[in-house]
Amino acid sequence: MALVECKEPVFDRQVEKILEGLGEGKGREEVAKGLGYKNPVSMDNYMRRRNFSWDSKSGKFVPASERYGLAKVTPFVDS
Repeated sequence: MALVECKEPVFDRQVEKILEGLGEGKGREEVAKGLGYKNPVSMDNYMRRRNFSWDSKSGKFVPASERYGLAKVTPFVDS
């Protein structure tokens, strides 16, 4: 299994608006439409380019380094 090298997330004005909208309990579709995106996938792509990943359990974007970083990798021990 290859490890994913994750960069630090980029917090700009648009990212802050997206995170704020989701934090207020709005859905991805509502936030995307309110910010002028054609669809939620466009917003997801924007967030991925800023090093965020969608966490379906919590229903929000989290830094990719938290989701795919080395802390989440469990060592494989061959017995």
